[in-house]
Amino acid sequence: MMMRAPLLALAFASADAARAAVDVEQDLGLAMQLSHWQKQVDEAAQRRNTTLTHIKVATLNALAKEKCSPSLASFPTVTQETIRKKNDGWLTGVLNVAFDRGVDFFAVQESDNAEVAASKYQKAGACVTWVDPPPGTGDVQHLCWNPATIERSSNSPDWENGLQLGGITVCVFKLVADPSRSITVMAAHATPSFAEALKLHPTILAAKPDIILMDANQRGSQAKSAFGGDYGIFPPHDSEVTTIKSSFKYRKLYQAFEGTCEVSRQCTAHEQGFANLPDELRTCRLLLKSGKCGNMSSKISENMWLDNPDVCKYASRLCGEYEKDYKDQMDSFLATHPSVPSRSDFDLKHIRALLWGDGPKVEDTVTKKAQEDVVIFNSGLKLLGGAVVPGTHNAAFMAEGEKNGYPNQLWPSDHFLVAAALEI
Repeated sequence: MMMRAPLLALAFASADAARAAVDVEQDLGLAMQLSHWQKQVDEAAQRRNTTLTHIKVATLNALAKEKCSPSLASFPTVTQETIRKKNDGWLTGVLNVAFDRGVDFFAVQESDNAEVAASKYQKAGACVTWVDPPPGTGDVQHLCWNPATIERSSNSPDWENGLQLGGITVCVFKLVADPSRSITVMAAHATPSFAEALKLHPTILAAKPDIILMDANQRGSQAKSAFGGDYGIFPPHDSEVTTIKSSFKYRKLYQAFEGTCEVSRQCTAHEQGFANLPDELRTCRLLLKSGKCGNMSSKISENMWLDNPDVCKYASRLCGEYEKDYKDQMDSFLATHPSVPSRSDFDLKHIRALLWGDGPKVEDTVTKKAQEDVVIFNSGLKLLGGAVVPGTHNAAFMAEGEKNGYPNQLWPSDHFLVAAALEI
């Protein structure tokens, strides 16, 4: 298999490039960090004085389009620019650049059928798709491959697209250059984590995959440990961040809104919360004075109003001080919202308006970072190099995030693309 063009001017020269949109220069700037990786691959080839047989792989949780919207429960700072970027062929563009740069396997979690259908991978008939059924995420996933170098094996498991359990799929491939060489690839969006998914589907390890491309929903070392000692991993250290998002500071307070809608957790656009609380008891002070929820100082108060159990459950947590997370978030909210002088003045009947205001700002969020996205490979493969795109080391992306939150218009997903080159 010959060395192909440098991997991934990626992620970015998307559909925007064809329209000469304003983000092109920024996108290409983000991709520049990959040049060092390609240098490592080239130097490795020179040291061995041979043409390396290698493959390039990538995994990306693209963030489902329906989830990319401003919401206190998920992404409070998402802007219309970010939504437009997401909806205007971004994923198709990422896949097309990867295809052009010779990425042999590309796994997408929280994918989009139409975007993948428009990609060069799918137009070449080189993608399989599946859905993670309940109790999983229900999101569409894809595994694509480069038909110039990879083809499906007739020895794939007895399933239309391979072996599929939960959000995990396994397919067997062979190299075009050497059909005697087979590669078993696992792609997954593991729910709630890879370790937990294996408890539900322990037989998945019987496939003995050569390469695993997934959002593991846990640190790489934890996911890798499930395979035993005969596997390597990229990123090699748990400290490498692969997912970043802006989360609402007052998430616990927002849970009180969600839990007190007319139908709990199914709030409509017009609802303000505490649907069953009479208007004359709208504030913490008035509800406390009524005695309906006792003194709201312990869990005992949560169960006192039998006709309206959700009211006391959440009002006691909001108005009282016995639940640490609620107390801390209420203290923080009051400190930054002088229009509400004290806990006693908090208007339960308008909790949504109080929390949302004119729209959440970056200062109303905390930045959460973790490692969840990994490439795992068996010991018969050698890691030549890897990249996390755009990554927390990218100054332009991080500056945009500090200004407008994560995800943002430079990268409209809360997960980074993780890519690796493997000598086979």
